[in-house]
Amino acid sequence: MQGKWEVKAEHLRPLHQACVELREKFEYVDVQHVRRHKNKEADAMANKAIAMRDKHEQKLVVLDT
Repeated sequence: MQGKWEVKAEHLRPLHQACVELREKFEYVDVQHVRRHKNKEADAMANKAIAMRDKHEQKLVVLDT
C-alpha cells in the first residue's frame, strides 16, 4: 500500500490495484502493520478465510467501486 514492496503474486495484483485506487479517494490514509499476535481477531478471520478457500466454500469477490 505504501509502494515499498512489489506485489509478485499475480492473483493479488488486481486486489492491490483496487486498494490503491480506493486509497486515492480519501484525503488522508494511515496504513499500519499490526503483528499477528497483537490482533487475534484479524488472525482468526484470516485463518477462517483460508480454510474456506481451501474447501472451495466461498469465493473472494472484489466489488467495482
